[in-house]
Amino acid sequence: MGTNTEGNKHSSGLEILEVKKLAKNNQKHQRKGLSSVVGAVFMVLVMIGALNVILLAMRQQDSVTQTLIDKSSASLGRLNEQISIADTRVTSSNKLNMTVINSGAAAAKLASIYIVNETASPKTQYRFDLNSLGVDGRQSKTNIGSTSPSLPFTVKSDTVYTVKVVTMAGNSAVVKLSPLKALPLKMVAYVIPPSITTGENVTILFAVTNNATDTNLAQTVSPQISASLSCVASPTCASTLKVAADTNVLIPKGTTYLFKSVYEIKGPVGTTITFNASLTNAKPGNYVIEKGRIISISSANVANTFLFARLVQQPEMQVIFPNPFGGTGSGAQAVWGAIVSNPTEGTMHVRKLVITGFSPRANSNDKIICNDVPTAIANMPATGTWSCPATNTAIWKMGASPVTIPAHMSQAFWVKMGAPSTGGSNDIESLAVNYNVFTDWGQFTKTGYDMGLKGSAGNHPMVNAFSSKAIGSLSTANLVGVMNVTQGQQIKVNATLANFVSGVNVDAGSRLVIDIPQDFSSVTVTSSTGFNACVPTPFSDGSTQIACALTAALSGTAPNDARTIQFTAIAPAVDNTKLYVLYLLADGTSEGNTFAIGPVGEMIFRVTTS
Repeated sequence: MGTNTEGNKHSSGLEILEVKKLAKNNQKHQRKGLSSVVGAVFMVLVMIGALNVILLAMRQQDSVTQTLIDKSSASLGRLNEQISIADTRVTSSNKLNMTVINSGAAAAKLASIYIVNETASPKTQYRFDLNSLGVDGRQSKTNIGSTSPSLPFTVKSDTVYTVKVVTMAGNSAVVKLSPLKALPLKMVAYVIPPSITTGENVTILFAVTNNATDTNLAQTVSPQISASLSCVASPTCASTLKVAADTNVLIPKGTTYLFKSVYEIKGPVGTTITFNASLTNAKPGNYVIEKGRIISISSANVANTFLFARLVQQPEMQVIFPNPFGGTGSGAQAVWGAIVSNPTEGTMHVRKLVITGFSPRANSNDKIICNDVPTAIANMPATGTWSCPATNTAIWKMGASPVTIPAHMSQAFWVKMGAPSTGGSNDIESLAVNYNVFTDWGQFTKTGYDMGLKGSAGNHPMVNAFSSKAIGSLSTANLVGVMNVTQGQQIKVNATLANFVSGVNVDAGSRLVIDIPQDFSSVTVTSSTGFNACVPTPFSDGSTQIACALTAALSGTAPNDARTIQFTAIAPAVDNTKLYVLYLLADGTSEGNTFAIGPVGEMIFRVTTS
């Protein structure tokens, strides 16, 4: 059998070709698997990178968010701090003293304080740590710079400073301080009232405004107010400080403080009062002057104040009567009557004066006054007569003509009358006494007086209080109803407590009470015969009282029938003639504490300018 060589060759070539093709395909498959692995790895790397980017972005976002939170918190805290500087001043030891107020809700921590010397050239700055000094919300911190804490810094009195306080949160407050002598402050003075009568008080209102808009005063201020009069200095020409103005006052910028002073001014009519007001260590030329004057105001014009309550043109009556008054078989008489004063500028004529006693008992026959013939007292008055036309009624009537009382003059209408032998079945503790005067201006009445009557038979005290020319005297020749004095004159008064009935007592310990009118000064007790030692008591209205107790019973038998307190006083300055009332009263008992005593004696001081 023959072989096919070409066919075998052909078959072998195909096989080789297929083997190569198969190997090539296998190689392709191997390459394809490697690409997939590489792609997968690359994808993993890409995903890891993307995740890292995301995580980094998230971290950055958290950081930004925290920063925003911190910033917001800091801003909120800063907003809740609202600090300001108040009450800034320089102490007496030249230390800065100020108060920092935190009006916000959050607590503030003060970090530092800066002080700039604005006067120096160049400007000098000082910085001091405050070590996080805390100021709670709605609170303040005082004495910063002087004690809590104290800064090692001395403030000069002639230097302008800027002070700045800074907090840990970055807030700050600034204030500028200037010395007083560097600022021309606005000053205004008011004199109230601008026109016065002598002896009255004048009020000075001194207004000081810190009109600087960018600075505070470096120190507190004290006023300097002086009063000068155009008359020659004397007891009747003087200014007396009664109320002093405040001192060491802080006046913040843009505010006004009102200083008030009160002076008592005495001087003749026409006197000019000059008030000069400034501040201690004020800038030269920074002061204000205001003036007032003393004018003449008549008593009639003064009375116009009460025009709707009373008539202007009317007399005044000052009365005298004993208390008690009562039955006696001794024939003794006590002093009754009234002083009629003309307080106006016109002339007055008196035609009749009537004294009436009224018993409180119904249908009584009580005999109170005018039970004997009245005994006239010389020159009280010099004309006219006293009589008793009816029970319990005593009348003075004019003679051929009425008694004339010139302007600002007084006339005493005094008389002595005895008590009845019996005043009734019982004592009367309280009965009314009226006084009526008839003038060419009409009839006027003074009521409201009360006295006691001893009704039983026998001797009983009849007690009077009056002024006398002599110490311990009952003599009617020594009685003083009106005393004429000159302004500034020292007067001497013998105030006397008397018992006109012998053998019956005013009890020891009973007091004579003397009420000295306003404006009389330098009141001094010079002697007190029969009384315990006592001293005058001044009152806030300018009046003075003397009240002394009897050392022994006032028996009515000489020399123990009258006891005297002698005192002196200086008459006040007046712008024209002025009438003052002196009250002599008593308080105590008689006959072993069986009956109260209460005599009334009203005297007149007539003070003239010369």
